[in-house]
Amino acid sequence: MLLKYALSNHGSIETVGAYAGFVADEDLFFSGTFGDDIVTFNASLGVAEVTERNTAAFPQAVGVVPIAAGFDAPLNYEAHVTAAGDPLNSAGYFPLLSGGFPEGSPSVGPGEVRHVIGFGPFAIPAGGSRVVWFALVGADNQTAFEANVDAARAKVQAGGL
Repeated sequence: MLLKYALSNHGSIETVGAYAGFVADEDLFFSGTFGDDIVTFNASLGVAEVTERNTAAFPQAVGVVPIAAGFDAPLNYEAHVTAAGDPLNSAGYFPLLSGGFPEGSPSVGPGEVRHVIGFGPFAIPAGGSRVVWFALVGADNQTAFEANVDAARAKVQAGGL
């Protein structure tokens, strides 16, 4: 599934310091429980990836693929376990999105995991726009997951959507 967001600047001055992100709470139930999910930032793919703890028995993977269309922007990522780590309101997600990457291990879990992944900071020119995409992908195994990530990026980069 591809989600497209066009961020427009209707003003006469360039907007700087813009961020765009996607908050996800993927609940995998292949193992019979939501409590053993692990979310990881897969640096080689540039995606947030969720798997069961026991990937030998449950090799399925789902993830969120951030795709900037026609501009460069740094990626940002943050993850936590359970609703206790959720911000109190939507404004509370800004520090998570704008914080870059956390120190230490990029994996969180096992547990009821949530994450935010996105871009920023980037600029939106005066009278212009930036388009960002988020692909929600899944697969039966890691090889197929990687192929689906590549296919999502290729679809956006080919245009015509």
